[in-house]
Amino acid sequence: MGITTQIQEEIDYEIIDEFIQHFGMMLDTLESVIISLEQENRYKQAINEIFRVMHNLKSASSYLKIEPMRKMCELVEETISVARELEGPASAELMDWLLLASDQLKNWYDDIVNDNKLSPTNKKIIRIPLEMEKK
Repeated sequence: MGITTQIQEEIDYEIIDEFIQHFGMMLDTLESVIISLEQENRYKQAINEIFRVMHNLKSASSYLKIEPMRKMCELVEETISVARELEGPASAELMDWLLLASDQLKNWYDDIVNDNKLSPTNKKIIRIPLEMEKK
């Protein structure tokens, strides 16, 4: 049984469909927002946007009981909370880590759309970046 079928047993299809639409829209912009973190003048806006996306996905995945996604989004959100206090631009380590998380979300999006089992979480994501700001 795929993840979408599993969720549909407990949640109304319209809610799942709306989640998929919003999830896709957030993913469409996430990578370019992450890349803009290397521009000092766009850093604050970009880091706040990434935080917003992760917060929304954390909340939605919690409601839909998609635990791996909720946990990863929570980890990213907590890490971004620290990065929000910085001036930027972002370090390469932070950007690479965020792109890794973005790739994981894309994999899960495809799993949900295609009603597959969720792909395993990339273990590299648990290694949060130590250096967040470019020196």
